[in-house]
Amino acid sequence: MSRQRYTPERIIGVLREAALAQGQVTTAPARRRTLSRGQALQDRLSLVPLSACDKLCTLPPAKVVPSIDQKTAGRDRVNPFDGGQIKARVS
Repeated sequence: MSRQRYTPERIIGVLREAALAQGQVTTAPARRRTLSRGQALQDRLSLVPLSACDKLCTLPPAKVVPSIDQKTAGRDRVNPFDGGQIKARVS
């Protein structure tokens, strides 16, 4: 009796065939159909906390700080600072 040589590809093929026969693995087209159905379902649904039901979303009024220069770009205001000055202002 001769022994068969099982390469990794052959082993994977045998395992895949067994899984397909048991319905554990789907083929690529079936997988794409399932994914597209799932994505279509997700597009139709949205998760919202129950506490937010029947409430209108109102943003808090904006606060304007008059001491901040609004006419100069933020990049131009930050560029003169070195790393230590920025860290001191942020923390």
